[in-house]
Amino acid sequence: MFRHRTTWAICAQSFFRAAAYIFYVTWMPAFLIYRFGVNEQTACTLSSWPVLLVVPGTIIGGFLVDSLLRRTGKRSVSRSGLACTALTVAGLATLASAQATTAGQFTQLMALGSFFSGLAGPAVWAATIDIAGKHTAVVMAVMNTAGCFIGFVTTYVGYMVGRIQKTNGDWNQVIYLHVAFFFAAAFWFLLVNPNDNVTKGAELAVTGD
Repeated sequence: MFRHRTTWAICAQSFFRAAAYIFYVTWMPAFLIYRFGVNEQTACTLSSWPVLLVVPGTIIGGFLVDSLLRRTGKRSVSRSGLACTALTVAGLATLASAQATTAGQFTQLMALGSFFSGLAGPAVWAATIDIAGKHTAVVMAVMNTAGCFIGFVTTYVGYMVGRIQKTNGDWNQVIYLHVAFFFAAAFWFLLVNPNDNVTKGAELAVTGD
């Protein structure tokens, strides 16, 4: 499995996709308070919208995965194409939020990014099943483990927030970092080949073909 390029690619996208999404459920309330000066209750209410919109995004993404496969007959379109496009749009929406002048505008754009982040989710799981075959449980566990390394990211973002607050720096640095995460996730998903089954790689390694 670890000699399988597509497995590495799907683990890399898992890390960056999780790193981009984690902002919604960790530092967003503090960001709203520090950058826009809203109170805690308002910050918590606004921060709930990105978390809520990821749900319909995921549901619609599930329908799109099946619909695209039926229409095109290509897993690359249904999985990689959908996920890469959705993650790119999520990154663009997040990038646009850097120009927001109010907490409401910022939240709307971040919620849009969260929606498209959720839209990519079903394609990720479908592609994992495609490449893993009978080893799905193991590959999914490895992919999820890769995503869990985002703990390092949240620590660094906390450091950035503290430094910007003390120095009256540019809050958009935090946004640009998460834009980079979304774009990195989209890039790595371009390298995910849903037709490249890990079992085939193992058989070739055994036979020497």
